[in-house]
Amino acid sequence: DVDYKKGFNVPLTLKKKIAKQLYADYFISGNINDKENYNVLTKLYKTENGQLISEIKQTNSNIFNIIDNLSLFYRKEMGVPLSHIQSNTNLSSSEIITESSKAYEEFIKGIIFRIYENNNDLSIQHLQEAIKIDPGFCLGACGLYNTCERSHNEKYEEIKSDSIKMALKHIYKVPTRLQFRIKIGNYIWHVGQPEKARKVAKMWVKQYPNCLDPYYELAHILMLETKNNESIKVYKEILEHNSTSYRAYEHIVHIYSTHLGQYDKAIVYAEKYMEACPRQAPSYALLADIYYGMGNYGLSKDYYEQAFMLASDNSNYLCGIAKCEINSGNFSQSEEQLEEALELCK
Repeated sequence: DVDYKKGFNVPLTLKKKIAKQLYADYFISGNINDKENYNVLTKLYKTENGQLISEIKQTNSNIFNIIDNLSLFYRKEMGVPLSHIQSNTNLSSSEIITESSKAYEEFIKGIIFRIYENNNDLSIQHLQEAIKIDPGFCLGACGLYNTCERSHNEKYEEIKSDSIKMALKHIYKVPTRLQFRIKIGNYIWHVGQPEKARKVAKMWVKQYPNCLDPYYELAHILMLETKNNESIKVYKEILEHNSTSYRAYEHIVHIYSTHLGQYDKAIVYAEKYMEACPRQAPSYALLADIYYGMGNYGLSKDYYEQAFMLASDNSNYLCGIAKCEINSGNFSQSEEQLEEALELCK
């Protein structure tokens, strides 16, 4: 049976669509067989046209060797200059992740149960087993903390506290960007000191001014602190670096419309988003949301319809049309849209 939900049997067209939505220039697809040695076949595709660029097959008893080989191979295939690859510190995956394939297997199971099964209890069991096998497994401890946090269950409070302490203790094992993320996450979600998280994010920006991740982290922290105008300023800096950075448009529009009630400015940036990414349905949906908040249901419906034309598998846009119909007093038309949305969900 086709089971897209768990990532199996996903057609190439859908993979290409997802890569486009993520604004990725390339995407990798493949399969793994571990009956004896690990047999991994991967293929690199160009997102724009779905063209197969290259493929490589790896057979090895050590999964971490395969990860390292694939990482180097595909960086070269995607045009990363050899001088850049050689100038950067590239630790082996076993150094960054864990040297225990069993611990890594338990970690993967834990993540799968959280993401695909929405089963936090089983996820926590497997993640606990992973760090029991390897007490220095920093990423495993981070995964355990995240699952405990998302479970919103008081019985996991002690486990959550121990896991973030373990992650911080072994933070030296992970790359710099993950070190920053762990420190920021600790200050925001565990210690409750966003002002310290902000200082860490600013340090990250200072050290890596050409990387967008630290800017996004800083803007998010400022928004959590309700420093909305400062947050918008940082998101605008992101757009100066990359005018097609769609998440920055979405956040700016959200702050202007939802937090500040400045719909006119929200419209300006939603239109800039549409101009930069005219084939992306979310840019039309953003305008639909703004006009809905303003009470202009006719214009909101029009933009929801345009969004649905670009993404006819998205039932949320049909629901948006239905909301507009309800507020316009067109109840029978709204019912038709909702029935269509229900059918699409099946």
